[in-house]
Amino acid sequence: MHSTDHEQTLEVRCLDLVALLREEEEELRELVGLLQEEKRVYLSFALEALQACNKRKETVALRLRMLEETRGVLVEQVAAAVGCEAHGVTLRDLCGWVPDACRAALEERASVLRALSGGIRELIAENRAYIDYSLRSIKDSLQLLTQASAPGATYGPSGALGGAERSGVFIRSRM
Repeated sequence: MHSTDHEQTLEVRCLDLVALLREEEEELRELVGLLQEEKRVYLSFALEALQACNKRKETVALRLRMLEETRGVLVEQVAAAVGCEAHGVTLRDLCGWVPDACRAALEERASVLRALSGGIRELIAENRAYIDYSLRSIKDSLQLLTQASAPGATYGPSGALGGAERSGVFIRSRM
């Protein structure tokens, strides 16, 4: 294969990779939107909306996994085309190896994907905090209901109010 054929093949592989990264960017943007929607759903306590959102997130995650596998193949092909070891290669590494014609587009896509990934990590942390808050609220409500239905105050040796065996002072079983 002539040098120009090799360069053309490398450029085609790089352009394929850039196009794939654009698809990945679109999926990540959709995931960001879903995570933002999920936060709103947590605040509204809408179970059906949460289930629908989770299904859509699972679909996006599956598409992202498929894109990631394809990206791995393309990265290996580009690395092999420039004569480098493909194992453990990052997009940042590739940017240093590819021809100038592809470098700017690849660097831009890599930068956008890093920013989106960072935003997704933040949204996941926020949503996790909402879930933790919701679970604590449910636990506290359950504890209050349990105490409200207790036959009387039961105190343990430490002076703390006992709990699990109670069943009915504040709420009478017969009305």
